[in-house]
Amino acid sequence: MDTKDFTGLLSILKFALLLCGTLIIMGNMGMFSSMPVMMKKPLTSQMHVDYIHILYYLAFNGLFVGFFICL
Repeated sequence: MDTKDFTGLLSILKFALLLCGTLIIMGNMGMFSSMPVMMKKPLTSQMHVDYIHILYYLAFNGLFVGFFICL
């Protein structure tokens, strides 16, 4: 493989990692604003942890981290 080809592949890899990192950050910000982890019960006004949202965050981040590993 030529050095020029290898350099081109590295630049594509860096660009893909930058895009995926941006997607992870923006996705987490959007999900956290629309699906908070701590919820208030309407009747008692006590705070509780919403485990479904935590599982969704883990699945979302696992998707992109898995894509990072494949690169």
